[in-house]
Amino acid sequence: MDDNSVISPNFRTQVLVCRDCKADFVLTGQEQLFYFRRGLTNPVRCKECRQARRFQITNNQGGDLK
Repeated sequence: MDDNSVISPNFRTQVLVCRDCKADFVLTGQEQLFYFRRGLTNPVRCKECRQARRFQITNNQGGDLK
């Protein structure tokens, strides 16, 4: 049995609300599949807030990182 025969969930484009800035962002089915295949959860922040959070962590800015 190869990986192509494994049943995966049906991924559909979703509009989510960013945890930080409260803006709507789109999570495509393809992006969901990317996270699923890597065993990750779907993001709860928009792309801009994820980048800002990474920058803050990388530069040891401290603050609330939840």
